[in-house]
Amino acid sequence: MPVNADLQRERDSCPFDTEALTLFLDGSTQRIARRREISAMVESDPVFSNADNIFKTRPERFASALRKARRYEELRQRLRPSRDEDLLLSAAINETLPTLLHYLMFMPNIRALCTDAQQAAWLPRCESLEVIGCYAQTELGHGSNIRALETTATFLPDTDEFEIHSPTLTATKWWPGTLGRTANHAMVIAQLVIGDRRYGIHNFIVPLRDVKAHAPLRGVRAGDIGPKIGFTTMDNGYCVFDRVRVPRANMAARYASVDRHGVYTKKGGDSKISYITMMQVRAYIVEQAGYCLAKATTIAVRYSALRRQGFAPQAGGGSSSGSSGGGGSGELQVLDYTVQMHRLLPLVATAYAFHSAGRAMQQRLARLEAMLDTPGVGAALAEFHASSSGLKSLCSAVTADGIEDCRKCCGGHGYLAASGLPELLGTYLQNCTVEGENHMLTQQTVKHLLKAMAAGGGGGEDCGHLSRWRPDERCCAATQEAMATMPVLMAAFEHRAARLVAGVGALMRARMAADAARDAAWNGALVEMVRASRAHAFLLVLRMFAADAEAASAAMAPPARAALQRMVSLFALYWMERDMGDFTEDSYLSLEQATWVRGAVVAALHALRPAAVGLVDAWDFTDHQLGDSALGRRDGNVYAALMSSALKSSLNARDPVAGYEESLRPLITSRL
Repeated sequence: MPVNADLQRERDSCPFDTEALTLFLDGSTQRIARRREISAMVESDPVFSNADNIFKTRPERFASALRKARRYEELRQRLRPSRDEDLLLSAAINETLPTLLHYLMFMPNIRALCTDAQQAAWLPRCESLEVIGCYAQTELGHGSNIRALETTATFLPDTDEFEIHSPTLTATKWWPGTLGRTANHAMVIAQLVIGDRRYGIHNFIVPLRDVKAHAPLRGVRAGDIGPKIGFTTMDNGYCVFDRVRVPRANMAARYASVDRHGVYTKKGGDSKISYITMMQVRAYIVEQAGYCLAKATTIAVRYSALRRQGFAPQAGGGSSSGSSGGGGSGELQVLDYTVQMHRLLPLVATAYAFHSAGRAMQQRLARLEAMLDTPGVGAALAEFHASSSGLKSLCSAVTADGIEDCRKCCGGHGYLAASGLPELLGTYLQNCTVEGENHMLTQQTVKHLLKAMAAGGGGGEDCGHLSRWRPDERCCAATQEAMATMPVLMAAFEHRAARLVAGVGALMRARMAADAARDAAWNGALVEMVRASRAHAFLLVLRMFAADAEAASAAMAPPARAALQRMVSLFALYWMERDMGDFTEDSYLSLEQATWVRGAVVAALHALRPAAVGLVDAWDFTDHQLGDSALGRRDGNVYAALMSSALKSSLNARDPVAGYEESLRPLITSRL
């Protein structure tokens, strides 16, 4: 079908070559070519088709996802992809596979916390998928409070084994992905018990199902926890252990071990090393936040560019009349309304910002993983733990809200499953809770920041602004144009972030001075901690985005460079506008400067409007990767796609509709 005329005009009038920003997002022409090659390979394989997913039952979706998981592994065995190529392959498939947690958490946990000998014994079996694992930490009664987990692993000296046991209903492992129906092993997080003493949480590799028949092993009761808002193809599961025995060698023993006589030995290393898998997943969530938000903005911006509503005013106060149905030329493009720009274009910029932050966090994680066994790693672990916690909390919350805002921007059609947005949102929402509930997680960030501020800003590269903060500092911008410059914006975000941390410390000291216990003072400051963590995370994203854009700008043509720099500015200005109280309550910004911020946001929106479709096209999503969205189609033929979807509805399969004779006919004929 021909491309929608409005969408084509948007592309023709884009002031820059979208390939320049595609290069920014991918990092190299080689990666662009490889990504497109992998996407074409996946989309040519009928096994990976997602057509008509919205009409399938959950068992049908799960069976289809298992077929895709098998084909995915066949491709991995053939291609031997690098980590980046594996990510590209998963992105091209565009469906959560039931085996996800095997690769995302189970195997990384073995690499991080098991000895070389244990890795040699387990990883080949994991690579061949003889062993398919999950990460069983969360319980029915406990999530974020890891120290309170109830599952026990008791050492039995007579048999040289650990007994894995769920002593209460609330000790049931609950929520782990891949656990319900797919995994045959689990990395179980449990309280280590030797004699009468507890040694805290440790990790144990526990068989769940027979590797040949896939039947649950003796003492193991496991299954799927049931329907969820989304994440339909993932078998989040439950598991109850009834005195299940595993060999002593199944305890992850790189940093702690129990010998044949029950003697516990701590082998050194920072205590946060045991949380490395959670940090890895949090970094992954940050990395994926920009990608998922970009999908939503692509759908909403394309649709807003071709959807026409309302008439342009004519000379003399009248309005033009357009043709009905197709949206005549007299009707306005929805994207031309400033309010629609204000709803969407900041989210476009935020997707780019989160992408840069995710890229930076993955680079830092790689450096951290390479130094886990080196002396002095504790400080780097503490900083990464704090930063990844705050960023995960911020990025997942903003992305979840952003996807929903994009859905609303599409009007009634956004409510249709065919838009692709409901499933995108339902699948993404779990990120706000997994690996630390977002509000509770902020405590990890602020705890580190309070220590860093007390040490004069010595908490690592992310905390230098704490030592530079002055309570009497004021914004130096003298014009609206100056307000939009990066030095002014960065200084404002640094001031806000430092001031809110100082405010948490002052609040706690005041409460303790009034005889409140430290725990009570901490609880009383939790609301302010959420604000402080959010401010710190926004500062980190702005730094990473600005640095990424600056590094790439030199090689860009001026129009593309200008668009990228405007997005950095819009990102900072928009979120400053959203959180204006944080910047004005201590008079850092004057009332006049606050007005300039709002004016600068609107100016940036109109400056970026001609590039809107180009900015989302640069992500280079295929229709398959957008969930076959009727609204986000690259060719813009949304109305034909919506009608085609409606005709597939099973409710239209017969006439009269099922239920007519027993229910509807009596209503119509008054024969109740």
